[in-house]
Amino acid sequence: MRSANLVLTALATFVFAACTVGDAADPTVDPTSADVGDQEPLEAGDETALGPITAGLTAGQQARVCNATALNQRSGPSTSNAILKTIPSGSTVQVLEVTGSWVKNTWNGSTGYSSGQYLCEVTTGGTPTGPDPTGGDGFASTSITRASFLSIGAAAVGFSYYWGGGRLADGAPKGSCYGSCPNCTHSGSYGADCSGFIGKTWLLPAALPMDSNKHPYSTASFATSSSLWTMVSRSTLQPGDALNYRSGGAGHIVMYDKNDPWGSFWAYEARGCSYGIVHNIRTAGSAYKGLRRKGV
Repeated sequence: MRSANLVLTALATFVFAACTVGDAADPTVDPTSADVGDQEPLEAGDETALGPITAGLTAGQQARVCNATALNQRSGPSTSNAILKTIPSGSTVQVLEVTGSWVKNTWNGSTGYSSGQYLCEVTTGGTPTGPDPTGGDGFASTSITRASFLSIGAAAVGFSYYWGGGRLADGAPKGSCYGSCPNCTHSGSYGADCSGFIGKTWLLPAALPMDSNKHPYSTASFATSSSLWTMVSRSTLQPGDALNYRSGGAGHIVMYDKNDPWGSFWAYEARGCSYGIVHNIRTAGSAYKGLRRKGV
């Protein structure tokens, strides 16, 4: 019986380790506190009123989801085909082929077809336009400013959801996530989960350098007081602040960008395994609390 228990314990440890990624030698990494992203589904994707493509998209271009809160990606160029993913507004896709009103595209490791009516041409080097952050130097940012936080967030869009991880770098492979975390599989060594993403964008010292896999905080950490952040009223949120949810062992955190913090607003977030790091329009329930990085 003792031998059987040892085998079961070893097997459970292996399964846990397969999903809880991070630098095991780094004491700042606490995979057991990692968050699994926002489990709330996006609104149904638009596509029903198929019309002309909004821009002259061609194969090889990047496009962003526009004029819609979300866009379905289907297995074929018809509404009768299965939905593969629901792509958040503002997300960028790679255009592979244009067929009538449909655009074959790849997004977050998934390839399928979406209505071209809701895809706009990207003209800023692949960075999604939503609001366009100014100032800051992307992953090279070092100043504790709102512009830096937004610039890092914009540079991170397209990276995979990396449960228990936080590692970002210019030109690095984006990685892919499969399954539903914590029972998920991640390929590659770059990306971040929701709290790992905020640690990087807020330039929290324990999360740096940017290209190291460090995950020092979870949403449980952000729910308590700290010398590095403070709770603020949602009505006073400013770009680069965060909204954190933590209840019953579950949590999620997003970086607020603009618009109504009590209604629909733009956010940068590591949304979950199916989505990766996105810049999208979303809402947040009343359980989400406003946070501000000290020093801004």
